[in-house]
Amino acid sequence: MKTISIKNSAKNITKLNDLALDKTEKVVNSSFEVIEKAQLKADSLIKKGLQFSDKKQNNIFNALEAGKKSIWKKANKVVDLFSKK
Repeated sequence: MKTISIKNSAKNITKLNDLALDKTEKVVNSSFEVIEKAQLKADSLIKKGLQFSDKKQNNIFNALEAGKKSIWKKANKVVDLFSKK
């Protein structure tokens, strides 16, 4: 039969505590790595989305500007037509 002493108990508790701390540290570190990868991916997707939105917005404004020029051109022709009479 093995005798349980305070020294042995203290050593075992210290070993268990060290093991628990080591495992906890590994879990926390791996969690941070996963979170960091997710944040980098999200950042990349947000940048791509903003670039896409920028291109679409430019296309819309270019189309509106072209439409405005066309309308003014036609309006000026109508004004010229009525002012000649």
